Amino acid sequence: MKLNLIFLVCIFALNACSIQIQQKSQSGASVQGQQKSQFDASILSETGRKSYEKLLNAGIFSIGKVGEGGDTSEEELALHLLSKEKQAIEALVTLADQATSEGALYALLGLRLKDTNLFKSAVEKYKSLPEPPERNDAIVKEIKIPKGYVQTQSGCKIGAEERLKIVAQIEAGVFDETFKLSEDEAANSK
Repeated sequence: MKLNLIFLVCIFALNACSIQIQQKSQSGASVQGQQKSQFDASILSETGRKSYEKLLNAGIFSIGKVGEGGDTSEEELALHLLSKEKQAIEALVTLADQATSEGALYALLGLRLKDTNLFKSAVEKYKSLPEPPERNDAIVKEIKIPKGYVQTQSGCKIGAEERLKIVAQIEAGVFDETFKLSEDEAANSK
């Protein structure tokens, strides 16, 4: 009887963990078997906290002018603003580990430009994460983003690309110059 009770408790605990992992996975968040680093976003300025939250929950990755007006995306502006914080590197490391797949890509780009050693280790960790699940497009809910892909935008074109292809582009510096060009716009967006 006692053994059956212990067995039932173990099954219940495993089911609870499984549900939490599935919920994280379904939202596009990074899922890892390791303990997550703890970062207290309250130490950031108000602008820094808003930027951190924007990147933590990013549903699209876009660097450069987007949309009909040729604006810089809110997420790219958030990365610029967060990068100016005193605790930017700590925040970016945490985002690379805990943000949505798209949000983690912004964090990797930020780390590439701020700390190449931390960038390299964060990239290796990101590459080892499970693929993002198939999910609905963040903008047009009827469109599916395939498993292993992230939602992207370039100009007026919204689509999906393999997340590891975007990582390779970040590693190669493809977005560096475009990101640096939008810095002035970020300074005026506070």
